[in-house]
Amino acid sequence: MQGDNQSVNIKIVAFGSAAETAAEQAMRDAKLDTETESETPGSAHADLVIVAVGTDDEKEVNAACDFIRTAKAKNALVFSVVLLESESAGRIKREADAIFAAPSEEAFAEALNALYRYMTLFLDNECLVGVDFSDLKAMFTDAGEAYLTVGFGKGAQGASLAARDAMTHATAGSFSPNLRGVFVGIAGNESLEILDFERAIDDICDAVDEDARIVWCFSADPEAADAIRVIVIAA
Repeated sequence: MQGDNQSVNIKIVAFGSAAETAAEQAMRDAKLDTETESETPGSAHADLVIVAVGTDDEKEVNAACDFIRTAKAKNALVFSVVLLESESAGRIKREADAIFAAPSEEAFAEALNALYRYMTLFLDNECLVGVDFSDLKAMFTDAGEAYLTVGFGKGAQGASLAARDAMTHATAGSFSPNLRGVFVGIAGNESLEILDFERAIDDICDAVDEDARIVWCFSADPEAADAIRVIVIAA
């Protein structure tokens, strides 16, 4: 399902030095000036908040939980990226709408980068085939453990190759065929045709529950050249 293009306010907030470093890198890669904070943030409104928690420090984790509760009270959708082995993961899981548990610091940084870069790309009002943010919010509010992966492809069937690549490994979270809500974002050049999209979506449909709700969108990526990337977020 596609919705009207819209501008969605996205905020990334980091707790702990490792998370701050990863968040700063994500912002540099996205070439946007966005706020990161290691203490309880202020009241700036955001529609989608990505909370990175890379520490077990009690003060930082308390601040993260407080912030998530405040953001949700203001009707924001809250995604959180945490390290799988951290003791804070369980506490954050009880607060955030969707939590992406990364198995290593490298995967943690990769997941944060992918979430921020591609959510910014796909939820921007210039997105060529947009997604209605209300659909995304309905799908992932209080979803709990979630799955994130990014696939890469090139050539005539690049979208399908990228979709298959995405479904073979996870950046964060664990894949399950029983996933019921799936967001698929395709980023590439404007020469892609509807048949390319259909093949990619069919490949993903084959890997998940037949009753899963799949929402997809497409955006031209100025840095893509002939490469195609497919991001899958599911819960």
